[in-house]
Amino acid sequence: MLASRLALAWVPLAVAACSADPNYVPVRAPVASIRLVPQNDTLPFGGAVTLLADPLDADGHHTIPDSTPIWVSLVPSVVTVDGVGHVQAIWFGAAAVRVRIDRIEATADLFVRDPPIDTVWISPRLATIAVGDTIRFTAWARNAARLPAPTTGIQWISSDATRLVVDSTGLATGVAAGSAVVRALLAGYADSAAVNVNPPPPSPPSRVRPRG
Repeated sequence: MLASRLALAWVPLAVAACSADPNYVPVRAPVASIRLVPQNDTLPFGGAVTLLADPLDADGHHTIPDSTPIWVSLVPSVVTVDGVGHVQAIWFGAAAVRVRIDRIEATADLFVRDPPIDTVWISPRLATIAVGDTIRFTAWARNAARLPAPTTGIQWISSDATRLVVDSTGLATGVAAGSAVVRALLAGYADSAAVNVNPPPPSPPSRVRPRG
């Protein structure tokens, strides 16, 4: 019993002695896989996310690697990544980021949503018509990537339907003399145009044919 106690007491002393030895190298389990968090993500246009890389041994336990993670964007035209795994979306579409630790690699699949609409404008900006006449307004939209965007779902509104009415296609009709504003609304953005409605032209005098 005394011999067993002495043997157990010697173990920590031996470990301490080895740790103090400058030639002592601790044995660590090699990296067998990498857990990426998140491994799949969807980002808004211009958004960002920080990926976390956890090196695991063959048993799925965290282990200490010999090297620091190396991050690479596989689609640098869509996302960039820095040395600590911070991903920045610079365009839209599918992308991927790869991390390498001790010759082991893992990949995160990412998707950046289409840029939202941020500008709406209509033409013409100023118009004059007569009662009963019509005029067509046209709308355009641009997204945050400065690209043309579809105008599906745009709403046309007249500020005074007693003077001017406008249908769902942007066709306005003069109803009564006066002024009104036509507005186009899309995705929370709007533009407007001013319209003057003139009275209808007077009817030409009727000619009375003499009897004879």
